[in-house]
Amino acid sequence: MDPELTAGERNAWIYAGCLSQQTTEDKIKTFLNKKGIPRERIMCEELRILENNKAFKIEITFQHRADTENPEFWPKKVVIRPFRFPHGRRTTGVDLPTSDPPTSHM
Repeated sequence: MDPELTAGERNAWIYAGCLSQQTTEDKIKTFLNKKGIPRERIMCEELRILENNKAFKIEITFQHRADTENPEFWPKKVVIRPFRFPHGRRTTGVDLPTSDPPTSHM
């Protein structure tokens, strides 16, 4: 095991849509922080859409994902779903074991 190479924190990406034109990245971060998600763990990016409303890609730590999946968490009529990365824009990976596998002696 290499102590210089360790796993990072697992994240979840959320699509938030049907938000008013007054919504900003900072307002989303403030809202999520008030709901218990540490502000420094929130990344938010406004998406370009063809509608009059706004939409955002939100990245949070995976441990808070279940909270955000509860409809009571969000204001009424806001559309929330898992963010789907455009085809070919996200790399695939593998889950590696978190401990050294047992060694077999021959």
